[in-house]
Amino acid sequence: MLVVLLVRCARAPTEPQSETATLSLTDEMSGVRLANVELRLNGRRATTDSLGRVGVELDSSSTLVEVFPYKPVALALRRGEQREVRLVLPASLRRYERMLLTAKRQGYILLGVYNWWTRREELAGSRFIILRHDVDYDPETAKAIAFVEQLVGAHSTFYFRWVTETREAVDFVKCAGHEVGLHYETLALYCEAHDITRPEQVTDGVLARCRTLLKQEIARFEEAAGDIHSIASHGAARNRLLGIPNAVLTRGQNLEAFGVEVDASMLEWHLNQEGIDIFTADSGDRWTRVSLSQALQKGFERIYTLVHPCWWRPRMWGRFAVYRP
Repeated sequence: MLVVLLVRCARAPTEPQSETATLSLTDEMSGVRLANVELRLNGRRATTDSLGRVGVELDSSSTLVEVFPYKPVALALRRGEQREVRLVLPASLRRYERMLLTAKRQGYILLGVYNWWTRREELAGSRFIILRHDVDYDPETAKAIAFVEQLVGAHSTFYFRWVTETREAVDFVKCAGHEVGLHYETLALYCEAHDITRPEQVTDGVLARCRTLLKQEIARFEEAAGDIHSIASHGAARNRLLGIPNAVLTRGQNLEAFGVEVDASMLEWHLNQEGIDIFTADSGDRWTRVSLSQALQKGFERIYTLVHPCWWRPRMWGRFAVYRP
């Protein structure tokens, strides 16, 4: 039996008692027991123990079990019954879990940007996938992706914009063992605020001012989220209008002056230099050029992939709430 301790900064487990039924919760696809996971039983909060078990008070004919991000399930239980419940993820998250499990079976190490950066010489002869998530619009699905990755033993990096950086989402991701960083859009926001619409208006003075602002943003993000080691630029509508990416602010600069070691956006442009075979990214409901699954099928050894949580949002959850172009 495989048991993964899903450390979610949860409260003490709800211990099974003799006058209750006992549930053992398991992920349907991987067979992993859901240990130390918060849930709701008929609306009441509870937590599984280190073996994925939880006691249920039988005060109604049916028990509704709700575990984020799984589909809820209604059970008719008998007093003293012990039952294993295999929880099923929504379809999009199942596809993501299956893709990660396939990579694990093929011997890939799944790690985040900074983790790879500090181990890149050690990993030069290994199969690995650098997992990056730009949280453009949907912190709720970012939490779900973080959960699924923790479930299968993957690590990744989540980059939050200011409009998606919520304490709940950041804490959840960090408690799941992942890295967080700033998804900066400093130049775009500055140009919007100052009605800059033509590339020739982006002068050296504007870039210098925005670099100062970015340093301040990184310091402010660390005050909210704790120490960070990497950042990634966001592609906003104003960047597309100007034809100038936010990443121009760090290109050719000493990143230590910004208080970080890696700009994940730069890795896209220096794959060969960094010993990476291919970069894959999702866009809408499609992948640009090659999907991660196709990269695995083609046998690429060293993969850098960008997954936007919003494009994996389960349909049953409705549209994501945070939107800004």
